[in-house]
Amino acid sequence: MPIYKDDLLGVLFNGLLSSVLSGILAGLLDFLFGEILNFPLTIGLILMCYMIGYRMKRGYYTYHILYPVLSILFMIIALFFSQFSYYVCIFGLNAFALLGQGSFYLNFILNPIYYLYICFKSFSFMYLLLGILNIIIYIYAFVICYKIVKGRN
Repeated sequence: MPIYKDDLLGVLFNGLLSSVLSGILAGLLDFLFGEILNFPLTIGLILMCYMIGYRMKRGYYTYHILYPVLSILFMIIALFFSQFSYYVCIFGLNAFALLGQGSFYLNFILNPIYYLYICFKSFSFMYLLLGILNIIIYIYAFVICYKIVKGRN
């Protein structure tokens, strides 16, 4: 099927806007739950997948297979903004210095398996449970976002 220019621009605009906004909101929610309420599950990721999915679905009139694939890319962009806004809440404006370090990008990529790493470092059943739940939430969020944009929610 052909890709229509108006649909593609709508999907790109809606996807980028929703990934930035939902990423910032998810980072703030993760900070609230993780640092203040001491409940370190990635609740903001569920919010991100629904915000990005439904916003991108509204961006096109004719479906194309490219749009669900772009939703995965926008989820990754939202994860970046989520991680960065989380660090801004912790470090303040000093978090901008983290963008120049490779460890920020490593943490951004390896965030779902962080608790499993801690579990293997010093065994704790709580960290094992949190690590498994976080990985399940990450997989669920990416699959749901893909399905929403595809049209099966």
